[in-house]
Amino acid sequence: MDQVVPLSRARRNQVDWLELMHRQHTVYILLEADVTETRRAIREYRTRTGEHISLTTFLTACFAHAVDEYKLLHAYRKGRGKLVIFEDVDVTVMVERELDREKIPLPFIIRGANHKNCLEIDQEIKAARTRAEPHSRAIRWSGPWLLVPALIRRFVVARLLSNPRRRKRITGTTMLTNPGMFGNGRGWGISPSMYTASLVVGSIDTKPGVVDGKIEVREYLCLTLTVDHDIVDGAVAVRFTQRLKDLIESACLLDELQSLAV
Repeated sequence: MDQVVPLSRARRNQVDWLELMHRQHTVYILLEADVTETRRAIREYRTRTGEHISLTTFLTACFAHAVDEYKLLHAYRKGRGKLVIFEDVDVTVMVERELDREKIPLPFIIRGANHKNCLEIDQEIKAARTRAEPHSRAIRWSGPWLLVPALIRRFVVARLLSNPRRRKRITGTTMLTNPGMFGNGRGWGISPSMYTASLVVGSIDTKPGVVDGKIEVREYLCLTLTVDHDIVDGAVAVRFTQRLKDLIESACLLDELQSLAV
């Protein structure tokens, strides 16, 4: 039998944000990273220390450090002719929470992620899953706000985000989302974005790869980088992409963490 159910407050708020995202001139870069040795290093670290570092945590750290090296990737426009380039990389990650009897992803901002190691980032994400965040409280009390016409709501939000430093406080400076953790098989995520750069983590695929001249079975992670072409040129985006891939495949940030644990 057919059912008619109300659209949740969280979903209606999400529609407003998606409308604002479509104003951006976005370029999508699809890439693969060989995470065979990276995942092995994560498992070995868990076994040796008892600390559970997730792949999402590791990717967040790599992304933040890569953005720190290419700071234009998290700059915001100020008016028509200026850019604000931030020192701290504030990464927004999506944390699944139950709200109004519905599991929805809510944003959580890791402040200064470029100055933190994998373990510190992992502890913050775990705490965010149980802690009441301002976003969830705002959604619970958003009933009167949703009575305002959508055109006015979106105008107000756009004005709030027009100030780069205020926007940084509200949304962070970049975002990483990992829908691939909920599915199987090979696939990339294509998503609208309101950030100068954001990373969508897809699934992990097993296929042959060449290592030291030999063909081996390797694990490849599908990644999608979204870039605001109004701010970042293609050459810069490609160099950033290569640096991000190098950080992921080398697992050097995990090596640093292991040296601290010794």
